[in-house]
Amino acid sequence: MKVAIDASILSKTGIGNYTNRLINDLPKLFPGDVFIKVSEPVPLRRDSSYLKYINGFRRIYLEQIKMSQTLKMVGADIFHNPRNFGLPLYSPCKCVVTIHDIIPMIFSKVYLQSIVEKKYYNMSIRAAITRSAKIITDSKFSRDELIKHLGVKGDKIEVVYLGCGDEFRVIDDSRLLQQVLDKHGVYRPFIVTIGGSEYRKNIARLIDVFQTKFAEDYQLVVIGGAWRKFDLRQDRGSLSNVVFTGPVTQEELVSLYSLASLFVFPSLYEGFGLPVLEAMACGVPVAASNSSSIPEVAGDAALMFDPMDENQMYLSIKKILDSKSLQKELTCKGLEQVKLFRWEDTLRQTMQIYRDVLK
Repeated sequence: MKVAIDASILSKTGIGNYTNRLINDLPKLFPGDVFIKVSEPVPLRRDSSYLKYINGFRRIYLEQIKMSQTLKMVGADIFHNPRNFGLPLYSPCKCVVTIHDIIPMIFSKVYLQSIVEKKYYNMSIRAAITRSAKIITDSKFSRDELIKHLGVKGDKIEVVYLGCGDEFRVIDDSRLLQQVLDKHGVYRPFIVTIGGSEYRKNIARLIDVFQTKFAEDYQLVVIGGAWRKFDLRQDRGSLSNVVFTGPVTQEELVSLYSLASLFVFPSLYEGFGLPVLEAMACGVPVAASNSSSIPEVAGDAALMFDPMDENQMYLSIKKILDSKSLQKELTCKGLEQVKLFRWEDTLRQTMQIYRDVLK
């Protein structure tokens, strides 16, 4: 079998990491098959309307014209687009698409700010559904969303959970850990969260809860940077006990997870919610939103709260921080929960979908 995989998103994002796993690890598990990286990363520029639309037109050309030519040239049996949409109008082979979520549709006022963006997204996502032989999605929640909002037939969708990599583990290198703390100005017990300034990550609400209830005893470490033109540091950067790290290396991320007293994930909407598993794998207790796919991923290994209810968020955080026994219980449950999500399982299930499509 010859599988072509779209590599136009290889940045340090969730979809980029997923794409990397497919491209790098499928050949190791299935050495008798051929896996070809097609396309190259196309940057999304939002610093000017001109660059945004120029790069948009460039992406459309690569997706709709260049990709068809490439697939024919390499003789692909399967084309897998792992980034929600972008299947060519004409494909010389069967197509599979991974639709991780429909976040832009759910929060269209925030994510699709012009008529052009709305029309392009709706056209692209519906085209991906129509042109694909199978749709892969990350959770049962996302499958149900595709059925509910886009009318996709359930038998066309396969749920394949993401995995948590072995690189996420408890770190005990005291020198490395101290270097990470020193670099980011963390000098007392801390709560960690991830998501930066992105709207749906709901970090602003967590900061408000933290500042009124926990700032005397803890620091809050916010991993992630600005989102589009919005940067929380402009509004809350002066808060002395809130640390904005910006983007971090994987080594720093694992270290911060390992050192934290608690990981809080207050997201409003996730197609999967991989940071929950990453934190669990690093041995930190987790408090997380009860929205979207997060309960499906966390199981009973996290304390859940309504992400729109600041009092619920506060009580969940306080309950964990006040109880050593609960911290130990959640940590043990988290380490067991992670074992249910392995990249090898993700890859094997994906490969089976390729085979089924070609039957």
